[in-house]
Amino acid sequence: MSLLFSLLMKMDAGQAKAELRALQTEMTKAGGSAKVLGTDAKAAGAAVDQLGDKSAAAVGQVTALSDAKRRAAASSTTLKKGLDDVQKGGFLAGNSARLFSQQLSQVGQQTMATGHFVQALAIQLPDIGI
Repeated sequence: MSLLFSLLMKMDAGQAKAELRALQTEMTKAGGSAKVLGTDAKAAGAAVDQLGDKSAAAVGQVTALSDAKRRAAASSTTLKKGLDDVQKGGFLAGNSARLFSQQLSQVGQQTMATGHFVQALAIQLPDIGI
């Protein structure tokens, strides 16, 4: 029995040594994979840093664009007010010219009716605004 036990122990020891060697080989491979993974992780970290820098620059550009849009809107509002004033002034000037021509027409009509140009002009001057 002790011989059998001794043989079994030797077989188990040989098998254990073989499995230990296989385990060491696998651990060496795993160590190499871990090194590759570490290198890849560093590269990924650098890429994330670059992406962060680029996104910060993009945020700056978006902020500048937003500021430009706000300034353009303010300028547009000022321009619209100016154009509205010009339109209103044009309308008033056109209306004033029409009224002036009507007053001169009345001066002419009164001159034709009475024969007195100076008197007709004197009557219409207050309406003309002189």
